[in-house]
This record gives sequence, structure tokens and C-alpha cells, in this order.
Amino acid sequence: MIYITGFMSAGKTTTGQALGQMLNRTVYDTDFIIEQRCKKSIPAIFREDGEPFFREKETDVLTMLTSKHENAIVTTGGGATVKPVIES
Repeated sequence: MIYITGFMSAGKTTTGQALGQMLNRTVYDTDFIIEQRCKKSIPAIFREDGEPFFREKETDVLTMLTSKHENAIVTTGGGATVKPVIES
């Protein structure tokens, strides 16, 4: 898998989609998956449930995608690197 990370609004999703098209790979956007699972927008999740809840969902999605062992591209939210996916 290729993971694309970076600052908020840096163009990760756009870059991931272009790269996916060039390499003919599936692209997963963690924010989109979280919005679909929670049935609300990222700003609403932060406002109503808080950042710790969002980070937990983000970790769940990253863990699920990583376990697929798929040759895909994953675009993450801007803060995805602030919490380790695998904790000791």
C-alpha cells in the first residue's frame, strides 16, 4: 500500500486519486470512510463527538485497510500521523 499523508487541505485526496488512476490502483480515503460509517461529516464528528472519538475511528479504518494487504493507495486526514496505529 501507498499511504499519502500531509497537512489539512494539502491536496492528499486529489493526489491520491490522480496516482490511483496512473497506477490503476484502488484509492481509499480515510475521512470519506469515517463519514460513511458515522453518517456525519468530519466537522460534525469533531463538534459532536470530539477529536479522541475521531482519532479512534481513524485508527480503526487504518487498521482495517492495512489488514487487507491490498496493493492500493490510502489518503489520510491531516492528523492521521498524530496517533500510532499499532500501540505497545
